Amino acid sequence: MIRFKWLAISLAFLTTFAVAFALGRCTGAKVPARLPSRYDPQYTLPVTVDTKYVPMPRDTVRIEVPAEIDTTAILAEYFSKHIYRDTLRASAPGKLGGSAEAIVVDTIAQNVIAGRSVRLTFTPNRLATVNSVGVLSTFGLNHMAIMAEYRYDRWAFYAGYNFTEHAPLAGVGYRLFRW
Repeated sequence: MIRFKWLAISLAFLTTFAVAFALGRCTGAKVPARLPSRYDPQYTLPVTVDTKYVPMPRDTVRIEVPAEIDTTAILAEYFSKHIYRDTLRASAPGKLGGSAEAIVVDTIAQNVIAGRSVRLTFTPNRLATVNSVGVLSTFGLNHMAIMAEYRYDRWAFYAGYNFTEHAPLAGVGYRLFRW
């Protein structure tokens, strides 16, 4: 029975990886032999010209600041990265119900979202003891990927596709502890 489970897990993992690879080969754009890098001297950023003329003020009135301002602390706060993690859980009632968990991790830097990771996991009741199925999506400034996840006991198997690099992804994880 255990041998059949591992065979089914391996077969599902390899099938998902093959589908992701075929999807990438069929839908991927033709990539030149050498992609331009942002650090190459020949690389130029696309420039759009949109000139707006703003009238200059006539007078400038200086107002005394009522307290001392620590500019270094303001700049240190502005350039630091803040990571926010939000975990949402829901469960469905009934015998065939299950539970779902969504973990959203946002990285905020310089007053903008520098990166976001969303992890969705659905656990049916019949698999609640050791198995779960999930969808994982990661994206940031230069990265976007969608992956499928299968968990068996403490092991996690990932397979997916990176849309930025036009390449399939695969991975294996092991849960060390749970809280």
